[in-house]
Amino acid sequence: MKKLFLIISLIALCFTVGCEGAKTGGDVVSPGMTDPYIIDAVLCVSIEDGKPVSITNLFLLGERINLWIHWANIKTGQTIKTTWHDPSNKQVGESNIIFQAREDRQISISYIDLNKTSTVTGEWLVKVFLDGVFMRSYLFTISE
Repeated sequence: MKKLFLIISLIALCFTVGCEGAKTGGDVVSPGMTDPYIIDAVLCVSIEDGKPVSITNLFLLGERINLWIHWANIKTGQTIKTTWHDPSNKQVGESNIIFQAREDRQISISYIDLNKTSTVTGEWLVKVFLDGVFMRSYLFTISE
């Protein structure tokens, strides 16, 4: 009887605590009512009429990589800085955009042109900062 109780207790403990495998969790964070935030962002091959075309994270040598970001709660004069990093994490480009319009929802477009003589393939990274504060980063791959 003691063995049966011990076995049932161990099984119940495994179900309650988990014997093996990944543990998951989550949390909810509420941004301030006026804090700027990113509604949507994509990497793409081109932009037409202010909209991303050919959304992807896989690019070929010689292509332009566009980072399209839709922002909310943006104010005139705020600055977006994007830094582009090659697979060795060397920064190879930077752009700065200053919002001029008065609308609180705006779209920014940053890009990097990789000329056809570039041979740096692999996993690249672009980092996005708003007024010097890190917002997000995006991974993408360059192949031949």
